[in-house]
Amino acid sequence: PQTIERGGVRIDLMRQRVRVDGADVRLTPAEMRILMLLADRGGGVVSRQEIARDLWGSETYDPRTAYVHISNLRRKIEIDPSRPRHVVTVPGLGYRLGEG
Repeated sequence: PQTIERGGVRIDLMRQRVRVDGADVRLTPAEMRILMLLADRGGGVVSRQEIARDLWGSETYDPRTAYVHISNLRRKIEIDPSRPRHVVTVPGLGYRLGEG
């Protein structure tokens, strides 16, 4: 598909554009890749190791790096980043795209 829509997040894959609840959101390339990875999983969990492998081609990384990208992404797409509804933490496993 050219567009992935999940939980109020609409990702236009061809244009590399994101809309959240109808509003355009500008993401960095890393944030876009993480969001696409989460959306592609269809609500399934994506581990920090998978994020590292997708972004940097390696599972050897500082775990804080993935956390920083997730935090930045949440600041851009969440109404309340401290209570995320789009990028949800699954304790001990990773992250998933929520239902919004």
